[in-house]
Amino acid sequence: MARLEELCARAEHCQSEMRDKLRTWGIPSGDAEKVIASLRQHKFVDDTRYARAYVHDKFSYQKWGRRKIAQGLMTKRISRDEISDALAEIDQEEYIETLTSLLKAKLRTDPSLLDTYEGRARLYRFALQRGFESQFISSVLKSLAN
Repeated sequence: MARLEELCARAEHCQSEMRDKLRTWGIPSGDAEKVIASLRQHKFVDDTRYARAYVHDKFSYQKWGRRKIAQGLMTKRISRDEISDALAEIDQEEYIETLTSLLKAKLRTDPSLLDTYEGRARLYRFALQRGFESQFISSVLKSLAN
């Protein structure tokens, strides 16, 4: 218990990560649930807090879009409600600015990408892989083309 509390005190973790950790340590599932309940009760583990921190870090530092962030949280078994609440904290203007700066940075490597259909498709796929939504990608590409 002390090792888990220390681990949670150093960095934000979710319940599924703690379950996985306990499973690797060979703790039976019944005992693991009791440990996780204790960690939740003492506020060492909070999936809502984890989701907010995850969204902030992935958007601010890795420049991921909402779709990729949501997928990452789903793999951590965070509920859809908590995911949507955490994603709602992303400012829309900042989201568009981030996408624009990513595409501009990609254009600096090859300025001719906007000149051809294949080049625009490459930019579009690049932004999709980063997790941005189609409607935002299209509007930003149109504004960059003008």
